[in-house]
Amino acid sequence: MKLTDYVAEILAKNGVDVIFGYQGSSISHFIDSISRNAQIQFVETRHEQAAAFAANGFALENGSIGVAVSCSGPGAINLMAGIADAYYDSLPCLFITGQVSAREMRKDMEMRQLGFQESDVVSIAKPITKYAVTVCEPEKIAYELEKALHIMREGREGPVLLDVPHNVQGSQIDVEKLVHFQAKTPVKREVEEYETISRVADCIMHSERPLLLLGGGCRGLKGDSLLHEFIKKMKIPVVSSYRGKDVFDNNDMFYLGTIGAYGDRCANWAAKYSDCLIVLGSRLDGRQVPDGHDELAGAGKVIVVDIDETELRNMSDRFVKIKMDVKVFINQLYPYFFNFRQSNHQWLNVVKGWKQRYPDDKEYEIKEGINPNKFLRVLSTLVPEKTFFTLDVGQNQLWGNVSLKVGPYQTLLQSCGLGSMGFALPAAIGGYYAKRKLPICITGDGGFQMNIQELQTVSCYHIPIKIFVLDNQSLGLIRIYQDKALGGRHNGSVEGFGNPEYYSLSKAYGLRYEKIDQDNYNEILKKIFALDEAFLVEVCISPHSTNYPEPTYLSTIDNQSKELTLEARKQIFMEAYQLERE
Repeated sequence: MKLTDYVAEILAKNGVDVIFGYQGSSISHFIDSISRNAQIQFVETRHEQAAAFAANGFALENGSIGVAVSCSGPGAINLMAGIADAYYDSLPCLFITGQVSAREMRKDMEMRQLGFQESDVVSIAKPITKYAVTVCEPEKIAYELEKALHIMREGREGPVLLDVPHNVQGSQIDVEKLVHFQAKTPVKREVEEYETISRVADCIMHSERPLLLLGGGCRGLKGDSLLHEFIKKMKIPVVSSYRGKDVFDNNDMFYLGTIGAYGDRCANWAAKYSDCLIVLGSRLDGRQVPDGHDELAGAGKVIVVDIDETELRNMSDRFVKIKMDVKVFINQLYPYFFNFRQSNHQWLNVVKGWKQRYPDDKEYEIKEGINPNKFLRVLSTLVPEKTFFTLDVGQNQLWGNVSLKVGPYQTLLQSCGLGSMGFALPAAIGGYYAKRKLPICITGDGGFQMNIQELQTVSCYHIPIKIFVLDNQSLGLIRIYQDKALGGRHNGSVEGFGNPEYYSLSKAYGLRYEKIDQDNYNEILKKIFALDEAFLVEVCISPHSTNYPEPTYLSTIDNQSKELTLEARKQIFMEAYQLERE
């Protein structure tokens, strides 16, 4: 049996039904075998980076393996942004790269290169993969493939890479004689971890201001009945990180929004004033808690549950740390509350009051052009129930995480740890093939141009994607930083930056086009969603666009800009502790 036919067969048995990639001579055996396998569809993107981001999007939307392939040298190196994205955001992705034939691979490590398009892709990828190896012996293919797939899903998920020389790909193997990988029996968890849960339950029961923070590690809990029952029984308000935003229905009365430097005011206040903060699967990075962990929950308890011991080790010593899968944790915690009757009506009413008093669509200051916060909120109400969103990186990501309302049957795909511009469009393509739901791609005019060639992939495969380009004619976040730190010198963000003519662009790729430059856009949106066709929609945002709330220089996260008056901040404090005004 041909080696690449065997790999395609094993991937199909592992549930892989779509593989993304870009053709090249050193990967042609793989792509031929994939294309001839009746259970797998090969989708050709127009750039290897886009193939990797499509695999990321597929894994995010489906919760299963995303796969991308490329040729050696430049093709493999073009995958690196997507590999890094999968590593930092814990996505189960397999990357297969072609390599020059074994006889053309350098033997002297001081030699830069021997074969044409040869590069040491494994050494490049090792820091951003859980496992990366070159398979030089055909009889080891089963062992290395099985090992890679196991490591990819074990513990905290992440990407793996197999680099396969051209001559090895085309070789014949005896399937009966292949050596297989044997995974070690997992070590049972320490009893102490489970005993800690009883103390956590006691802490929650006796708290007055409990709060639940959902992170990226909670994505497997979306739709989990026990999580929802626990939240509703205890009446616990919910906040999220960016990656956890789509885990819980954003329209639910218990959901306050995203925390962080650019997060919702009420979510940040709740995190500060809570007396019992339960953090599920979030690493509490500097964008979430820019002024340090000590600002979380004041003098109250912070309980962090994470599967990654390294993340726990690097958190504040005052936290209660539990190394456990969050789903296991919820299953262990819930029985303590099965017959519990206490609720947190007062605290819930306080945080809901904050949310109503400071709505996100009132934060945006600029009067000209479309208010992006208001636009995304309206968009959320008009999209079909079963759809998914992708966000790019820049101002559009900040507006989206504050104002998009992601429903119970919807998901939000974004690059959070790496924060890579150019992610949204190819991720939407990958997400579409995961479940064939309607893709809503929200991007900025900067990130959109980084993988603009994928409009041809959309056109070629007739993907009914709706692409909304929030066009502020600049790299908006950089422009704002340059205003503050560099005397308003806009090199690269405004000067030297420019956009194509979107109408002509849409025609070149055979897509429908709409332009939104007036506030009466409801009917335009309804028309767009009514048609089963791809749309490129230009949304005209002011070139002076802002992102509020935003960090306040030398202040804490509960005092975001636009800064509130001292009287307003005092009122928040009094309400949090349910104190009478003087």
